[in-house]
Amino acid sequence: MLIFIDIQKKHFIYIIFFMILNFISEYIISLSKIKIPYSLVYKICEICLILFYIIEKYLSKNENDKFNEKNQILIPIIILIMCYFIFNFIYLYPIKFSVPINDVEEYMIIIIFLILIEKICFKNYFYSHQILSFNIIIILFLYFLINNIIQSKLKLSYLLLSLKCYSYSFRYQLIKYINMKYYINIYLLGSISGIFGLIQYLIQYELDLFQFNLYNIFLFILLFIIFIINVYLEYKIIYELGTIFRFMSDFISIYISKIIFNEKFDSILIGLISIICCLIYLEIIQLNFCNLNKNTKINIEKRMKKEGKINYICKDNDFNEN
Repeated sequence: MLIFIDIQKKHFIYIIFFMILNFISEYIISLSKIKIPYSLVYKICEICLILFYIIEKYLSKNENDKFNEKNQILIPIIILIMCYFIFNFIYLYPIKFSVPINDVEEYMIIIIFLILIEKICFKNYFYSHQILSFNIIIILFLYFLINNIIQSKLKLSYLLLSLKCYSYSFRYQLIKYINMKYYINIYLLGSISGIFGLIQYLIQYELDLFQFNLYNIFLFILLFIIFIINVYLEYKIIYELGTIFRFMSDFISIYISKIIFNEKFDSILIGLISIICCLIYLEIIQLNFCNLNKNTKINIEKRMKKEGKINYICKDNDFNEN
């Protein structure tokens, strides 16, 4: 087969539920006549991640706690968390953009930054299939960039948008890095993020409450429950798989919902190609030609097992000869 789709069942379930809940929340919001402050609800749901942290800590073994204590260094952790809050502040800071931007373009900017941060800051290797998919995404983004230059839309606000996207990408990568490097529970980091994000939101915006009636209260409670589960799945995907999986899942769900609800959604073809490139980068779609599948995780593991067997046979033969 020239194209192979590799989906691990456990991880696939997380992504599917995350996308379904995204779709349901978009649908409910489109039907509702009340203005729901999404950012406010999201921050409150992030704070609620402390419940998942407590549950996980209670269920974990004491040996893991001791191991974590030995591997935590206070000063670097504080510095990294401060950097996170700086990026979080930049992202949440209200800026009015004079340049219209569609969802495809915005997600492409975020994904490009995520990949570059992984490569430059976290020293991740680039393999042939990832280089191919990343170059295609860059070419597609250049299309938007050149189009904006031709139409004289490339203004200061576009650069500010890019800065917000960079901050948005870096803050998620920092959460993943702090979790992996210093073994700090990702739900604890998410709840701390929610507390500071809520404080910043309340300072910057006026709290505009919706009209209280039975329908609006029911709708708000329903969305709140969906958001809590979705935020949990979001951090679960980041922990289990990585940040790009989270954004790829989000992008696909929004892409599908926009098309189904017949909303104005530019660049459908470019969006589809971008999604396919992300799936190739993440090795969900594997290209079995031109040696593009040589350094996928599956084939690397196969080579390691094969080399392990060869070494075992060689050692066994040496023992027999003696």
